[in-house]
Amino acid sequence: MHSELNKYLYELGMSDENVMLSEEIRAFNLEMRQGLLNEESSLKMIPTYISVDDKQFDGKKAIVIDAGGTNLRIALVEFDAQNNATIVYLKKYPMIGLEEKVTAEEFFQILVTYLEPIIYETNKIGFCFSFPTKITEERDGIVLGLNKGIQISGIEGRSLGEELTSELIRQGLGKHFDITIINDTVACLLGGTTIDPLRQYDSFVGFILGTGTNTAYIEADKNNMIINVESGGYGNIKQGICDEQLDQLTVNPGEQKFEKMISGAYLGPLCFEIIKKVASDQQFISEKFRSNIHSLTALTTEDISHFTEYPYSTYNKIGKLLITFGNEADREIVYEIIDCLLKRCAKLIAVNIFGILNRIEKGNTKHLPVCISTEGSTFFKFELLNKRINQQIQQLTEALGYGFCRFVEAKDSTIFGTAVAVLSN
Repeated sequence: MHSELNKYLYELGMSDENVMLSEEIRAFNLEMRQGLLNEESSLKMIPTYISVDDKQFDGKKAIVIDAGGTNLRIALVEFDAQNNATIVYLKKYPMIGLEEKVTAEEFFQILVTYLEPIIYETNKIGFCFSFPTKITEERDGIVLGLNKGIQISGIEGRSLGEELTSELIRQGLGKHFDITIINDTVACLLGGTTIDPLRQYDSFVGFILGTGTNTAYIEADKNNMIINVESGGYGNIKQGICDEQLDQLTVNPGEQKFEKMISGAYLGPLCFEIIKKVASDQQFISEKFRSNIHSLTALTTEDISHFTEYPYSTYNKIGKLLITFGNEADREIVYEIIDCLLKRCAKLIAVNIFGILNRIEKGNTKHLPVCISTEGSTFFKFELLNKRINQQIQQLTEALGYGFCRFVEAKDSTIFGTAVAVLSN
């Protein structure tokens, strides 16, 4: 990297060199322990009352609601005699509350309308809600808050299963439903256990890196219960100047600090803040390019991903601006800024993953790794970020001699895992 640029980014607190891995892993691990003990912690460590066990679901069906940061999916899952799951019905909608603000009452009314075509297939409904939620021993879920730009007024403090049952009754669709509330990361973990029955793993971790981010794992000290870490809310992490600037532009300043440093909803806007900051220094970017940056009103994570794959293309905002107003040195600087941000992102993800692996003391041998059941377009579609994450995890594993793990794409794992959860109830 350009040495002066690296020094400048370090001074801003935006370099990967600002992340001291061993110290950050210890800090993350400490907050995990404090959260489990119900002491003050930015990690909620939410118990799910779900354990990973071998179960048979021969011929059973489950309705699945998958409410994510971008999409809401309604599915019907059916299991055969060999315990193989098939999605026999699937509809996708924009997440309620994403395009415009709704009330909690409107949220449940719309949701039941989406459920109506399959509501009489089974009384088992698994509701995967991808936002901070306290799970009760009855497997209902009390909403703690929203993130990822979703706006549903009055939903905080509501019990999702109870409210959904009431709305089903109100619309005359029946009352004898068995509803299980589950987090998407927990569902991802459970879905990962069904991927490849021939492969052995030391344990399972659910990892989401899409619009938002979160992790879940199996806690031995709680009878192998799955714990929802809510790692996107981790707050014991030092932010850089551009992190703080971006935070103030969001709908929830001061919250979800970790998520705003690594997830798909924020990487593009964060990169834009860094580029503008670097441009203001005048020593790195040409005057012509610098004076025309204002023509960019925003950058998405998709924009910076496309640029790293095709830096000379005019089909992305950055490439087009560079060809029109920049030069080769400008292109190199912009690419280096993005790459440095992705290296920092990879280090922060390593802190999250190794904080968990250190806690569970699994993945100590190469032949028996931990399965990191993974979902999210930011992880799988952002090619350079994916490369940096895998490089960082491998380097850290080799340096520490433990933490052998394998990222596995669990296709539709949220849907399958949610079906497993409700049928296990």
